[in-house]
Amino acid sequence: MTGWGIRTAHFRDPENNLIEICSDIAKEKWDEDLQEESDKYEL
Repeated sequence: MTGWGIRTAHFRDPENNLIEICSDIAKEKWDEDLQEESDKYEL
């Protein structure tokens, strides 16, 4: 999900619960729109 700056994986357990695992990705791999938005708020 480069538009959110994260990598995600979804799994279902035997009881059919949805499990999401996520981690940050390097800023260089973010969408251009997300990078521009982030730059507005950096000090």
